[in-house]
Amino acid sequence: MHIVPLIYLLGWGYVAFHDIFFVSPFKFTKLIPGGINFFLFSISWALFASNFDINKLRKYVFNIFLIAALLFLYQNVAYYVLGQGTSVILPISNHLNYGDFTFSELQIHQKTRFAGRFSSIFAEPSYWAQYCVVALCLELFCEENKGKIFSKKALLISIVLLAIQSGVGVLCLGLMLIIKLYQIIFINKDTSKVKYLILLLPVVSYAAYVYISSDIGQALVERGNNISATQGVGGRSSFLRLFYGWEYLATQPFDTLLLGANKFIGISSDDNSFFNCASYYTLMHGIIGTSFLVLFYFISARKNGLLSVASALTLLAISMMEAIYLSPIMLLLTVMVVAPQK
Repeated sequence: MHIVPLIYLLGWGYVAFHDIFFVSPFKFTKLIPGGINFFLFSISWALFASNFDINKLRKYVFNIFLIAALLFLYQNVAYYVLGQGTSVILPISNHLNYGDFTFSELQIHQKTRFAGRFSSIFAEPSYWAQYCVVALCLELFCEENKGKIFSKKALLISIVLLAIQSGVGVLCLGLMLIIKLYQIIFINKDTSKVKYLILLLPVVSYAAYVYISSDIGQALVERGNNISATQGVGGRSSFLRLFYGWEYLATQPFDTLLLGANKFIGISSDDNSFFNCASYYTLMHGIIGTSFLVLFYFISARKNGLLSVASALTLLAISMMEAIYLSPIMLLLTVMVVAPQK
């Protein structure tokens, strides 16, 4: 048996043991290891991810990105030129998985709270940025572009990512640029590309300075500076999402730290803000369960190459900031970690 499926089965077995013996046995869904969502997530990657055509995924993701980017451009032109906030989210259902919002309420929410920071067909700017991060990862580290510093598609995605004004997007962009530099210098060992990078360094530094000095950059910096446990709705929400889960974990007894909790604790003390994915999973399944999950991603990434490594690190970065456990973004990045690159 290959080591990756073995690690995965051991981890799933641990979650099964934990959920059956550490929660109420009278709830049928608890008999499914990790719950029904974890079960469906497991089936998804087990059935097709290990044989998935990564090039088809890349084309599909980029085509969706283009459509969403055009709608994003329309939203910004309508707002900054005509002074009209717009929502282009798809009217799939009046019941949406975004809080308790109906479709019409979410439209109003996008036109008011997120006015000036639009999210195209996605519920909020952070979700739109996460999708762009996935598209950029596929473009930067695909086999076709492994010898390039950057591609036209990657440049377009990066520009849109910066325009979204999402802290998650900007941090993930920086992470992927560092991985790309590592690839060029230490993996490809392309001396000619290194010379180009040295020449481009002043240009990149000036572009970063211009971005930070702009209204968009200043708004992003201000939101980062306002992260606080007590001050401001947005700042407190960000604080809870980033740090509160770890603070809560530090107060737990040793058995909870090791084995995980026996109840759902994914919401902060104000019953409004979710823990980030990393702290939530650690709280629910303990250090042992988290170790199995990390080992699964580590071995898969090491086996499949740089795209897998970049996808795993990107997933880790987003997991430290956002509540993405078993979300579509987590599924996409997991497929990119597990699927063969060639």
